[in-house]
Amino acid sequence: MNKRFVSIVLITNIVFSCYSTAKEAVRTNQNVASEFFEQAIDNKDELEQSLKHAKEQAGKGITDQEGLKSLNVTQDEVNNKTTELNSINAYDLESAGRLQRAKEENHYYELLEVDHSAPGMIKHKQDMEQIANASGKLIAKLTEGLKDIGVNCKKTKGNKEVEPQYVIDTEQEHTSDITYTKVICEQPQNSYDCAQSLKLTCKQAGECDSGGIVKASVSSDMKFEYSYPYLTIGTIADNYWGGRCDAYDRVTKFQVRNKEEIKEFKIVQVGFDDYLWIKVNGHTVYVGPDGGNRLEIVQTGGFFNFKVVETGNGRRSCERETNWNFNVDINLLPYLKEGENEIWIRVIVAGAGEGWMKIIAKQHCCMSWQEQWSEQCQIK
Repeated sequence: MNKRFVSIVLITNIVFSCYSTAKEAVRTNQNVASEFFEQAIDNKDELEQSLKHAKEQAGKGITDQEGLKSLNVTQDEVNNKTTELNSINAYDLESAGRLQRAKEENHYYELLEVDHSAPGMIKHKQDMEQIANASGKLIAKLTEGLKDIGVNCKKTKGNKEVEPQYVIDTEQEHTSDITYTKVICEQPQNSYDCAQSLKLTCKQAGECDSGGIVKASVSSDMKFEYSYPYLTIGTIADNYWGGRCDAYDRVTKFQVRNKEEIKEFKIVQVGFDDYLWIKVNGHTVYVGPDGGNRLEIVQTGGFFNFKVVETGNGRRSCERETNWNFNVDINLLPYLKEGENEIWIRVIVAGAGEGWMKIIAKQHCCMSWQEQWSEQCQIK
């Protein structure tokens, strides 16, 4: 089929549709007699006799109850079922139908109902709308092309009924415009003394990056470093002190501001070799690695007279031959105070060793403030 034939077919169809719309009425639901049916069957008379025989057999099956026998149903059962159906009311029938519909074997009924909210149906509708729009555009282009060859499809307007309009005429009164001149007179009557006050309210709370410590107030003979939220006292390294059962005492002092706003201040990790004793404002908070209440170097006396470490719960050898590293949870908030605070540590080293601690320090702070100004005035 070439392009010229396709164009002729389309033009013919469009012209036919144009002239079809001009008809005043369309007959529907009527079958026009034609010879196509007779041409489609071999013997019309034989078909009519066959249909007539089938009708007679169906009627005979009802009258002589042969149909009931083929269904394995008795006349009494039919009569009982007829009585049951005649006696049931509409509400009971609907309820029974819903119960049957809810059964598992009858779920296939759902496939017979169209769910227009299903994604597939929505997509199908969109596809059909796109096809319809594209077809409309194509028909419009073809219609424009038909005009060039003298074929013009257009809609014919019918009669139009217009409702009568009723207008209520009211009396109109013309008034002249009035112009006013605005004049403001200002004359002070009294003199006032006014004072403004500002009230700040916290809108969003957060955490400060110094944990309540005034950074400029820190003094320590050890390394002191704060990186939110961790405060590290001492150097995290290995064997930077040496000695023969010698004690290294170190003090770190700092100022605390707004202690009631401190959210968290606790030791979470310690590292040392060989012993560590920590006091906060004079209170012992940690003795390691064996516990106790102090770390004192004492002489054993006697012939050998060597040094040992007294912990308060026993004496131990100075050299423990290990680097201790423990995760701990020691709350220091009960020992802090407003103003100056002191953390004292003692590290006992035999051979070589080190000592340090890591503290989590967090403080409540307001991240966003709400200002509320008020003014009070009184006559002078």
